[in-house]
Amino acid sequence: MELVKQDYVAIPAIVVTGTEQLKSTKGRIKRAALARLALGYRELSLAVGETRSQLTIQDVEEGLRQADVQIFDNKDVGRYKTKVRNDNWNSGSWWTTPIEEYDEPIPEFAIDTALLVKQAIPEAKFSVEHFIHRRTNDPFLSFKVPGVQRRFVVEVWDEPDFTAERKEQLA
Repeated sequence: MELVKQDYVAIPAIVVTGTEQLKSTKGRIKRAALARLALGYRELSLAVGETRSQLTIQDVEEGLRQADVQIFDNKDVGRYKTKVRNDNWNSGSWWTTPIEEYDEPIPEFAIDTALLVKQAIPEAKFSVEHFIHRRTNDPFLSFKVPGVQRRFVVEVWDEPDFTAERKEQLA
C-alpha cells in the first residue's frame, strides 16, 4: 500500500494547510481536534493535551457562513424574550432544554437548520429556548460549542410577534 502525502486537509469550518503548520504545537492541537471530530480518534488529543474545542467565535461564524446558515442577533432575541415575559406579567419564564429532551414538535425547517449546523460544526450542542406559561410556546433553536463563550440562535417558530431580522452578513 502506498501512502500519499496530502498538503490540504479540509473539514467544514476548519481548514489546515501544509505539513509544516501541522508540526507546530498549535498545528498538532488542531490536528488532534480534527482527528477527534472527524474520525472519533481521541488518543492524539490526550497526547497533546487538546481537551476542549479549539474553535473560536470567528471559527463558528465562518462555519455558519460556509453552510449558509444565518443567525439572529442576540440583542434582538434578548429584547424579545424580555417583552414576552413582561407581557405575561412576569408569570412565566424562559427555559433552555437540550434538544434530545425537548418533547414538543419541532418544525422540519428548524431540524434542517440544525442538521446543516451540525454538519459544519460537529461540536454544536443544540437546545430549544422556550417560554413556559401554562403551555410551551415561543421556541428558538440555539446551539453552543464547548469552549466558545457564545450561544448562537439560528431558528424560530410559532413566533408571529418576533420581528428581528436575521443578520445579512456575519461579522
